[in-house]
Amino acid sequence: MRCPNPNCNAELLPSDRYCPVCGTPVRADGAQDGGTSADTQAVATTQQRRVGKGTVQAEAIAEEGESYPALRQKAHLSVATGSTLRWLLTGLGILLFVLCLVSGAMAGSLLVGFVLGVLFLAGGCIGGWLLWLRLAVYGEMIYLILDAEETFRRGVARRE
Repeated sequence: MRCPNPNCNAELLPSDRYCPVCGTPVRADGAQDGGTSADTQAVATTQQRRVGKGTVQAEAIAEEGESYPALRQKAHLSVATGSTLRWLLTGLGILLFVLCLVSGAMAGSLLVGFVLGVLFLAGGCIGGWLLWLRLAVYGEMIYLILDAEETFRRGVARRE
């Protein structure tokens, strides 16, 4: 079944009373089949908008499922990867700092080794921090969008 709004045309579940994308009410003749429904069945739309249980005693409960599970996982991985890369680049900067100090001491110019080491250390720390910040903000924005979508969906469900 499709949304009756010609601008939306989203895929609907048979038990939907409102379109989860645009909020357009679904006509009463297409909202429920009126046939028999199992006590509990798994429901997943083709676009993976919602994942949850289907109907219990002919009452739709698909809205209680987790929305966009792949995006939630991607957001979590983005934040975790950013943190890991920050510490990895900081550790690499420390390693290069020590190597520059040792090579400068062996070459007889400790000051040049120290200056190069500080440049590598600063580059590793700043680069790691900027990469972490970019990935963390990206992941948090995904969380924010998903939370806003869930809040909108619950608001539409309350209007029923």
